[in-house]
Amino acid sequence: MDTNNSTPNITPNSNEHSGLMVHQILAMSYMVYFVAIFVGYIISLFWDYKFESSLFDTIGLVCIMIGTALSFWAQYVSGQGSKNRNTQKDVLTHTDFLVGPYNYTRSPTQFGLLFMALGLALLYGSMIMIATTIIAFVLGKFIFIPLEEKHLLNKYGQSYQEYKNKVKL
Repeated sequence: MDTNNSTPNITPNSNEHSGLMVHQILAMSYMVYFVAIFVGYIISLFWDYKFESSLFDTIGLVCIMIGTALSFWAQYVSGQGSKNRNTQKDVLTHTDFLVGPYNYTRSPTQFGLLFMALGLALLYGSMIMIATTIIAFVLGKFIFIPLEEKHLLNKYGQSYQEYKNKVKL
């Protein structure tokens, strides 16, 4: 973790594309959740570590609803602000990124997917699916989110860095 409080000198460069675009990175991270749930389900068919409780069914449904709402909310506010962010990059400040769930986390769709996948695992009652969901979240947190943020730093520069400094999660 960077303990240096100074902000690096980052300048946006829209002409430079380092690797994958943000939406390609997000699509791959979403696919990891799908694969994790699918693999967890297949494994649980042969290696049955299941639990049954109406409490877990209820918690699972609530998780799915929260995850779905969080993901839709993030996509909605992101779409609303994307035109301004893409056409006025030079005048952005970190507050331009502080909208909706992005006030609380830089990766609300990742958390939405986590809630949805955990909810499905709880509904199915599968410890294996819970484990594969946690693996998918760790992969997203340490592989896909850093790739996405590298691209966003390159695209938006100092304003995104200030946003990252403000919103830690």
